[in-house]
Amino acid sequence: MSLLLAAPVAGAAGSETGWVDESRVLAQKMGNELRGRLALTMGAGPAKAIEVCRTEAPAIAARLSRESGATLRRTGLRVRNARNAPAPWELQAMESMIFRLAAGERGSAIETHAEPDGPSGERRYAKAIVMEPMCAVCHGERIAPEVEAAIRVSYPRDTATGFKAGELRGAFSVVWPARTSGSTTPTTPRPQASR
Repeated sequence: MSLLLAAPVAGAAGSETGWVDESRVLAQKMGNELRGRLALTMGAGPAKAIEVCRTEAPAIAARLSRESGATLRRTGLRVRNARNAPAPWELQAMESMIFRLAAGERGSAIETHAEPDGPSGERRYAKAIVMEPMCAVCHGERIAPEVEAAIRVSYPRDTATGFKAGELRGAFSVVWPARTSGSTTPTTPRPQASR
């Protein structure tokens, strides 16, 4: 079963590509929630931000996964938590993202999607996570000794440091389960307006 990694995805429409739009929304929600929680926590010090990434990021991903029916997570070429190591398809997607970044594409717009040939099988989406200034405190080239010590306590096998601003840090990954008979697109539950 071969997979096709797409170039940047334009606004997808129709039932066959609705899952790409849903994936994009999930990745954006995950990024925005995590970024917001980190921004609030940084005032209490980087050690607190490390705790947010360690505990709250997986909780956000788990909640969004439950709500959508997809599996959402973060991964990277160099990871802090071994459980976030990339699957082969995620590794391929991130290698493509690095090439596209080097070619001048705007990092925040880089995404890929893949689906199996034929009517069944899981659909896969990845959205680039590009190194932002706030992330440099814990993932950058120069990390304060007290931050490095805090990282080592929670992540003794950490490899997720040494990144420069604008580099690919990793990706948000969204996997939709194999389609069931008659199903063409996943749907994320939408809040209903009160009347």
